[in-house]
This record gives sequence, structure tokens and C-alpha cells, in this order.
Amino acid sequence: MTKKYWNDWKRRIGETINIHLFWNRIDGTIIRKANSGLLDPEDRIVKATFHEKSVDLTIERSNYYYIGSHYLSKNEYITLEREKIACIIFKKNGK
Repeated sequence: MTKKYWNDWKRRIGETINIHLFWNRIDGTIIRKANSGLLDPEDRIVKATFHEKSVDLTIERSNYYYIGSHYLSKNEYITLEREKIACIIFKKNGK
């Protein structure tokens, strides 16, 4: 991810729909962008702490359990390096 796009994402974190990473070989060379993203449609980013070359994300993941028909949400904490992020998908026109 370029520095310009990185700075744009900082201002638009609330509009984030999904995050795609690069696929890497064992030796670290980039193959291509991954087809699936890190977030499911029900997930949301609760907190993002940006550093110079990484971001710490708190993601609220909601899962539906058929037994008892309940939604359960829990937070997942991940750190992503800027250079390993292929692209960010944003909401279109604020929707």
C-alpha cells in the first residue's frame, strides 16, 4: 500500500468494508492480491491505531449460532504491516 493511500485510509477508517492482503511465497516475494478479504459483512472495525509502517486493528466479529438463535460478538486484535496490504474496499457514496 502506498503512503498516499495509507494516509487516505486513516481519514476513511469508518468507511472500510474490507481489507485485502498480498499473497506471499515462502521467500517473501509477492505473488498477487488475495481474492478474499479479512472482514465478513457483519464485521466492523472498532478501533484502528496507525503507526508509521503498521496498523493495530480491533475488529468486532459477529457470529450467528443456530442453537438458540443467538448472535455472539467478540473482538479480534490484529496488526497489519502497510506493505502487506494490497487494497482497502470502501463504502460507495457513503452507503
